[in-house]
Amino acid sequence: QQRLAEVLIKLNRPDEAAELLADNVDLYRKTYPQGLSAALMRYGFALLQTKNWNAAEPILIECLTICEKTQPDVWSTFYTQSMLGGALLGQKKYADAEPLLLKGYEGMKDRQKTIPKDHKDRLFEAVERLIQLYEATEKKDEAAKWRTILDAERQGASASD
Repeated sequence: QQRLAEVLIKLNRPDEAAELLADNVDLYRKTYPQGLSAALMRYGFALLQTKNWNAAEPILIECLTICEKTQPDVWSTFYTQSMLGGALLGQKKYADAEPLLLKGYEGMKDRQKTIPKDHKDRLFEAVERLIQLYEATEKKDEAAKWRTILDAERQGASASD
């Protein structure tokens, strides 16, 4: 189910992926609680892709709670913070979103070398969310600063490939 969901997201069919991943979360709750945070993360990601901000928020809160307890210093915990900030951003809860987005990016940046190659674009997503926040709140200088950071991140990734 998980791989099929990933393919559906890449095919721009996130609604179908979210449906599959919701079932996957239920399965993990019942049979494999150690893998629950990863299942929640994938489901939360799919919900963000569908722009279902309200549904994504509690899923990502649960995921972040688990991650902060079990793997507080892992890059994916900070990515989860960024995703939760994205869910709040989508709901126009800007004041709540900003610290999560900032801390999520900073935590990922500090652990950039540990991010698997096939997930390097997650750092770009974190910066893009910050740009969206500052555009939505009409903080043009901040948005411009983060666009510059995004360009530098992309150039750095290209150079390391």
